[in-house]
Amino acid sequence: MAVGAAWMVLFKLSERMLSLVSMLVLARLLVPAEFGVVAIASSVLAFLEVFTALGLDVALISKPNVTREHYDTAWTMKVLLGLAIAVALLVIAAPAALFFNDPRVANILRVLAIGSFIQGLENIGVVDFRKELNFATEFRFQIAKRLIMIAVTVPLAFLLRNYWALTIGAVTGRVAWVALSYVAHPFRPRWSLKKSSDLMTISGWLVFNSALYYFREQSSNLALGRFSGPRATGLYALSYDFASLPTQQLIAPINRAVLPGLAKLSGQLDELARSALNVFGLTCMLAIPAGVGLAVTAPVVVPLLLGKQWLDAIPVLQLLALGSATASLLSSSWAAYLALQSPRTPALIDFGCVLLQAVLLIVLCPRLGAQGAAMAVFITSVVIVPINYTLLLPRLRLPLRTLPAILIRPVLAALAMFLVLRPWIGAPAASAGTFELLGTLLVALLIGPVIYAIALLSLWMLWQRPAGAERLLLEWLAPRLPRGLRPLAQRLLPPASAPAK
Repeated sequence: MAVGAAWMVLFKLSERMLSLVSMLVLARLLVPAEFGVVAIASSVLAFLEVFTALGLDVALISKPNVTREHYDTAWTMKVLLGLAIAVALLVIAAPAALFFNDPRVANILRVLAIGSFIQGLENIGVVDFRKELNFATEFRFQIAKRLIMIAVTVPLAFLLRNYWALTIGAVTGRVAWVALSYVAHPFRPRWSLKKSSDLMTISGWLVFNSALYYFREQSSNLALGRFSGPRATGLYALSYDFASLPTQQLIAPINRAVLPGLAKLSGQLDELARSALNVFGLTCMLAIPAGVGLAVTAPVVVPLLLGKQWLDAIPVLQLLALGSATASLLSSSWAAYLALQSPRTPALIDFGCVLLQAVLLIVLCPRLGAQGAAMAVFITSVVIVPINYTLLLPRLRLPLRTLPAILIRPVLAALAMFLVLRPWIGAPAASAGTFELLGTLLVALLIGPVIYAIALLSLWMLWQRPAGAERLLLEWLAPRLPRGLRPLAQRLLPPASAPAK
């Protein structure tokens, strides 16, 4: 599972670098309002997809003795759901435009309907990549899809300079995904509904949880679209995507490896607890410094990479970077709940999360716009993480002190990085030149990770080198380092016979 996660991180980094380049080019070509109107329409699409998130992929991965008929049934159900979403988009296009007071929303929804129908035709056989832990193949064709999408969106942005570039690019991405799914996997689905009842028995709670996730992710765009308009929605939407680059999107490949890995440990409570803690520790070690690093460098990152027209996004990006890092600490726990045969608990947690975030959005968005939405997301994440692990740890027969014991080293190391970088970053003047901003950012990118790594390693040794994410990472890195550095890494590791602390 650890090797699969490592490969997935490497492939995901490549994919996200492509996304970053595309995002930076588009931000320079388009103003926030153009991003905003597409984000509003995409949120309407996501709202409809809530009601069709049946967890079919998860069912195929987690159920034993799956046959071809299960795959055929899952594909048929996805085709029907894609058609249903497309029809619903066409029906609600005009009312949605009236609700958000923007006629462009209707035009975008009608085009997105085409992509939704085509998405339903995806080859269900690609689920095997995750089920068989063949993550390298899966992410190779994901990167190919991303390249095709960029190749269409960026030239259109140069030509059109409006929301149509983003809309057509989004549909192209879905078409490319479906086409590549048949190239990447030899399975050829047939029309069948014989196993529909069997697939649906995975749990209504899993469906409910998936729906709540989409509501939580899209409610900010819907609230901003209604209360604050396309510009505020665009500031928030791009900031959210940018904030997720170093945190949730970096952690996502780990989580895709965790679900099938932890599912195999169902019934082995001790091994499940150990693996879940290792994944949580690795998530903390990566997400916390990434979120803090982006938050502290936001005053430089925004004018340098996005342009001066996005300066109002700086406080939004800072809040979302911290909120994204905090929320990513929840992600691996969902797989642990499923392995414990308890999908009801994360569904109830997500329900509380959605309610809290909705209340905060209604209160904050009309007064503070995009910054209020970011504040709502951050507060919700901070509240929900301790609640989640207070419920999970006892089920793994672990004491509650386990959570702060894992968190404390990454948090202190990230704090050390913040204290060093904050005076260096300062608050660059609006007139700062490109080379001044670039020099400041490059120094921060060089110094920040080094400070964090030294601080984390020092704290780990001060804690007498306990078992956990730091030790796992050193054990993985040691044989892969240059020959001259391998002895140093080996000396840092405790003897094989040393007890875990």
